[in-house]
Amino acid sequence: SIRKKIHEQSQKKPRFVAKKRMERSPNKSCQFRNGERKIIIFCNKISEKINQNRQMARLLEKSKLKYELYFSNYIVPMAKKRLELWHKRASQIKKLEKANFACKTIENKIKHPIATSAFVSSLPFSQSSFLLDKYIALSLLLDYLDDVIDRGNEHDPIKIAKMQQAMVDALKPKEKQLSNYPSSEMLDLSYLKDLVKTASEKITSLPIYSKSSPYIIKSMEDFIKTQIHSALPLEKNKILAKEWAEKSFAKEFGLTWFEHQAVQASPLRAYALLWASTKFYITENQLKMIDHAYIWMGGINVLGDQINDLECDKLNGEVNQIIEYKNEEKVTERILEMVKNASEELDLLPNRSFHQFILTALINLYMQPLLKTKWHKVADILCRKFSVGKNFIRI
Repeated sequence: SIRKKIHEQSQKKPRFVAKKRMERSPNKSCQFRNGERKIIIFCNKISEKINQNRQMARLLEKSKLKYELYFSNYIVPMAKKRLELWHKRASQIKKLEKANFACKTIENKIKHPIATSAFVSSLPFSQSSFLLDKYIALSLLLDYLDDVIDRGNEHDPIKIAKMQQAMVDALKPKEKQLSNYPSSEMLDLSYLKDLVKTASEKITSLPIYSKSSPYIIKSMEDFIKTQIHSALPLEKNKILAKEWAEKSFAKEFGLTWFEHQAVQASPLRAYALLWASTKFYITENQLKMIDHAYIWMGGINVLGDQINDLECDKLNGEVNQIIEYKNEEKVTERILEMVKNASEELDLLPNRSFHQFILTALINLYMQPLLKTKWHKVADILCRKFSVGKNFIRI
């Protein structure tokens, strides 16, 4: 009888549980199905976005690769031919000492005009020749004036400003240019004027030059201001740089006074805006965005260059913003932050893949030589991130 009762109870329990489950299961399963459906829809949306982002990243990489190959295989050989012609022109300067000086400037700083020529990589082959002449002449003019002022040991701000005016004149039509430049120990005026003429010739024919020229001239005038300050004694330079940073955009961008000076010491903003002058579809607002984004690019440009020149500048007592940082870790942190900010803002520009290519070119130019130095940490991070060295030629 006991066994019978146990048997009956064991038979009843499953039926009771089953009945309970039957009562509750429809609502629960329905709730589960609805929740599951929402999760599945959500996951599908995420996976779609991930796939879209991957596709966009692949397209971006393909576009960058296109520019890299075009630059390496076509633009660089064209730039080298033009540099050979300018070297020949420099060698024809009447005074032998001045001729040798101009030739050495080209030889010692050849990577600058070649790197600058990257800005024509987005143009069709038929149009790139015209703008390449401008970029080569501008870059040679910049380096020539820099060396002339250093060699002549010039410290007079008024004289330096008049000499550097050639950089602004190179971006203006002939009728608005300064007719006379001051003489200096190694300056050959005929060679200087040839560079200005080549850079400025038919510049007004660019599709939106009338719209972009105020921005180009302003950025070049800012560049000249840093050149004037840099020629002064270090303490005087520091005082003027701090005063300028307080009145300018340093606070808005979270820049220190010496980072602001580094940004302004780069001609990249003017070069990028000159590139924009070739694009008839670029609006006033987009010009401002380009100017804004290339503030970060200018910082990467100058700080990268100054890391490479640090020891030399220390010996010569020249301005170098890297000295102002507390330690190497802070330099690394700030450069990585500038690269991040630049990359984010370049993504908002028209032809974003082209501007990302320019950023990669900068990393290639200044970070690759640092891979075997004490600065290898920041160089390695950036070279890996931007796949430097795969398609670029060594400049």
